[in-house]
Amino acid sequence: MVLTPKYTPQPRPFGGLYLEVASKLDSACPGYLNRVLYASALKRSIQFAAYPEIDFSQPEQMAARLRALAPDACCPSLDPVAQIARGLLALYPRDIARAVFGSVPEGFLGVLGRIGDDPLPEPADYRLAFNLFFDPANKARAKLLRQKTGQVSAKYLRISMLLAPVLVHQKVFERIRSAEMAETLNMALDLIRQLHPTVTDEALHASLDGLSPKDHDLSDWVGTWLSKAEAVPMTSPFPADDPDLKLISPTQLADLGRRFKNCAASYASYLALGTHLVFEWTRPGQSAVIVLRSLSDGRWLIEQVRSESNGVPDRETLLAIRAKLHSHGILRYGGAGRAEITKRLAHFLRLYGLEGHGDLLDEGLPDPFEDLLGVLPDAA
Repeated sequence: MVLTPKYTPQPRPFGGLYLEVASKLDSACPGYLNRVLYASALKRSIQFAAYPEIDFSQPEQMAARLRALAPDACCPSLDPVAQIARGLLALYPRDIARAVFGSVPEGFLGVLGRIGDDPLPEPADYRLAFNLFFDPANKARAKLLRQKTGQVSAKYLRISMLLAPVLVHQKVFERIRSAEMAETLNMALDLIRQLHPTVTDEALHASLDGLSPKDHDLSDWVGTWLSKAEAVPMTSPFPADDPDLKLISPTQLADLGRRFKNCAASYASYLALGTHLVFEWTRPGQSAVIVLRSLSDGRWLIEQVRSESNGVPDRETLLAIRAKLHSHGILRYGGAGRAEITKRLAHFLRLYGLEGHGDLLDEGLPDPFEDLLGVLPDAA
């Protein structure tokens, strides 16, 4: 018969404010620190949660709260700090929570037990955890933590509080890896609301039920909502009734891409962010897609002028477009006289992603009208 060796607990060290408080308690009650070093994860967590709540300038207050639940351990004749240490050792975690926080909301101790052996980085996070479970307004947020499997870190406590109410959804919570990501999603939600002013929060929240397993960071969910927008956040540099230019909204891009056999639909998020505007050139007998990029001073730059299948529009159409855009102060890339150098060396050096030119460099067209400048210097 083989006997299984008995598990021997090992001390798990900790530091910072937690060690400072534990040392003060140990000075008044020798042996306290050693007991905490060997305690279970939950017993340690409730000790750590209590430390920030102790006011050592008025220790009698905490001593009285613990003494009410452990009168034998917290003898009134003892020093108040010693009473606190003895009470924290003698009481069960639930009773300590009741003495320290005044109540024990459902789920609070369960989360404390899943924090692990180490204390939370910020002592204030324990009060945050308590408020998550204590405040009825946070019921849905607390549920995120209760349903989460595995260890609960400070990161998840903060994420659950940061998420906008619409995004308080288990499938969202499972995908978020940082507080920064939660803040970014809140920004994305604000943009979606701006572009969809009639969509209700209920509809936005319900759409999260169908998240694809492949959408690991919710970028597809955000992108889908942006692609359905019927407006753009930027003001067009052209009059709304201009007979030659039709402003394209994100929801119209897919149709534009089908008609012109290009990837116009990929511009949906750019339009929603306000970095680009897309126009269809609609003058009779002529057709083209024009992409403008916003500049910091409120002006616009021509990024692309394309015909069907990403080809270059005919000469007459290009001249008409150039005249129209120039009359409205639209800028274009410089580099007259260097088009051939740019075209050859850009491909030779594989500079296809050169910032500011996009796929114009792929086509060797850093200026959409470069080929016309030498031939027709006085045109338009």
